[in-house]
Amino acid sequence: MEWSFKMVPSTIAAKAIKVVGEFAAAGEAIWRFTRPIQRISQCYRIRVGRGYRVLPHGEPDKIIQVLELIPRAELEAWIGKNC
Repeated sequence: MEWSFKMVPSTIAAKAIKVVGEFAAAGEAIWRFTRPIQRISQCYRIRVGRGYRVLPHGEPDKIIQVLELIPRAELEAWIGKNC
């Protein structure tokens, strides 16, 4: 997968790091903000504030890879491009 680096506010970056850690640790509370992406096996979207989503791939309590931190408005385009 090709990475594209975009500027995000530092508060969003900090929240993204926190929610990815909670997801990796299989925290119960994170599932309120987490939804599976149906078209991609073991890929999830986690709400980070109102306007951003972080997309981890893998299963909690196992090795995960963060695929992207994107604005919410770009989520459907990202899914269409990567399925």
